[in-house]
Amino acid sequence: MASFAEIAVPLPLPAPLTYEIPPELALLAQPGVRAKVRVGKRRLTGLVIAIHDRRPEGFEVRPIEEIV
Repeated sequence: MASFAEIAVPLPLPAPLTYEIPPELALLAQPGVRAKVRVGKRRLTGLVIAIHDRRPEGFEVRPIEEIV
């Protein structure tokens, strides 16, 4: 089963963004850790706010690239 993370990035957005947690990062991705993610063409470091198993509908979910 896939896991997803809500990640707050340093952009003026109304809510955190949802990213898929790759299996190799599943044990490291926890609320409060920093994660590198792609937002558009930029690579940003954000903060994991929450973990859940609900796949968002209506858009493609990108994976977390790295846990810092």
